[in-house]
Amino acid sequence: MSPISRDKILSIEVELRHGKSIAEVAKIVGVLQTSVKRYQRKLNISTSVPGGRPAQINERLAHHIIYAFLNEEFMTTTEAERQLCDEGFAVKAPAIHTLLKASGFICTLESPPK
Repeated sequence: MSPISRDKILSIEVELRHGKSIAEVAKIVGVLQTSVKRYQRKLNISTSVPGGRPAQINERLAHHIIYAFLNEEFMTTTEAERQLCDEGFAVKAPAIHTLLKASGFICTLESPPK
């Protein structure tokens, strides 16, 4: 098998850096997938796409929530959820709970009043 031309190597690099999969790059450039994998390793390019769900709480909203809890504007995550939803933010109590725990707050689960 003959070596891959410099143009094809550059094409492989460009396509990988644009987030294309190994199979897509191989088809576009006209080489085997194993060749694309080899150059991917040599060039140290990751093809993994960060997955998961988008965050409900952006950085600005996080600061707002933490500030509100520090100033005791909110006492519970459910109360925070209701008020934030009234203000137009689509955020749920479990997400607020996770944010507070990650920020160093100690969260306790209280049973509803009888």
